[in-house]
Amino acid sequence: MMVRSLVVIMALGCSGPAATTSTAPTVVADPEPTTEPATAVTEPPPADPRPPAPMTDEELKAIEPAPPVRGTPSSQAAIATKLNSEGARLMVAKQYAEASTKFRDAFARVPDGAYAFNLCRSLYQEGKFSEAKAACTAVAKLSPSATLEAQASAMIERLENEARAQSIVLP
Repeated sequence: MMVRSLVVIMALGCSGPAATTSTAPTVVADPEPTTEPATAVTEPPPADPRPPAPMTDEELKAIEPAPPVRGTPSSQAAIATKLNSEGARLMVAKQYAEASTKFRDAFARVPDGAYAFNLCRSLYQEGKFSEAKAACTAVAKLSPSATLEAQASAMIERLENEARAQSIVLP
């Protein structure tokens, strides 16, 4: 089960051990193999000088809170909660790359949909649309609440629209 949980972590470029909790970890299905032929790699189009539309203060305040902490203060869940809180503060300060690092570390410790969603939003702000889409797509695979799943779907649509506006093709 640990190997399957790491599929999402590796897809998001995360490193570190996945957390073990007293409950069974959520299993993420292995990706289905593709039968499409490989395509030639081409140079990406020139970067659009426009940065992505910044998130509003209301959107920044809506950063998903961490799930409840279980275990001792030194547990992986407690450390992940702390990292998520630090990432949220960095998002408000518009330090998106640093926030992404915190959210990625939190997700590596506890593969939770809230951490994946926060990572998605910070990567979007960095202009890393492919990575952001992968993080938001991971949310649905982690048994999120209906609200979180709807937020992730809306974020995917938003980043796809922004990528399209900048002539960026997403996988």
